[in-house]
Amino acid sequence: MPIHRSDDQEGDVMALEFDHVNAWTKFVDGGPETVGRAAAVNAIGHARHPVPKRAAASVETTMIELARLRDALDAHDFFVLTTDAPTVEVVAYTIVQYERGLAAADRAVDEALAPLPNRMGQPDVSTVTTALGTATRILDRTETPAPSRYRRATPSTTIRWVQPIAQLTEPVTAVMTTVIPKRADESFAAPLVDQFALGLVVTPGAE
Repeated sequence: MPIHRSDDQEGDVMALEFDHVNAWTKFVDGGPETVGRAAAVNAIGHARHPVPKRAAASVETTMIELARLRDALDAHDFFVLTTDAPTVEVVAYTIVQYERGLAAADRAVDEALAPLPNRMGQPDVSTVTTALGTATRILDRTETPAPSRYRRATPSTTIRWVQPIAQLTEPVTAVMTTVIPKRADESFAAPLVDQFALGLVVTPGAE
C-alpha cells in the first residue's frame, strides 16, 4: 500500500488527491516514452488553438525527458504545468514525495534551507494555514552557471511546499517541490503552483 493511502479507524481507505486545474498534467505509471507521449497528448488536448506539429513534437520530447527525471527521482507523484495559449509550453514541473511521519516536515524544511552555491539571495520562507493544517512554503531562486562564455547563466525558481498531514491513521508529510526552469515564467507560474499545493486534500479512497 503506498504511504499516501491509509486505513482509518473504521477500516475505510483514505487517500491523498490533488484538486487541480487542466493546466496541470499528472504523469501516469509506465515507461518514460509511453508516459511522456500520454502527457503531451493531454496537455495539447487543452490548447485553445491548434498546435503546430513542430511545437507538439517539442512538448512530447520535453515530457519524455521529464518522465525520465520522474523515474530517476523515484517520485511518488509528478505533475507538469503547461500553457494553453498562444501555444503549449512546459513552464514548471512538480515532484511530490510522501514521507512517513510528521517529523519529516522539519527535515524537509532544513534540507530546503541548506546552503546552495548557486543561490541568489535568501530563500523566502512563510507558513500558510491550509485545509490540512499548517504548511511551510519556501521560494528559492538560483542561477546555473553558463556552460561557456558565449552563453548566459540560467536563472530559475524553486517553490517547495511542506505539508504535514495528521488526518491519516499513519500521518505523512507531503513535500511538493516545483521547479520553474525560466525565471521569466515565475510571475505566471507561482500563483498556479500555490493553488496546486493548496488543492491537496484527504478523500475516501478505494482499495
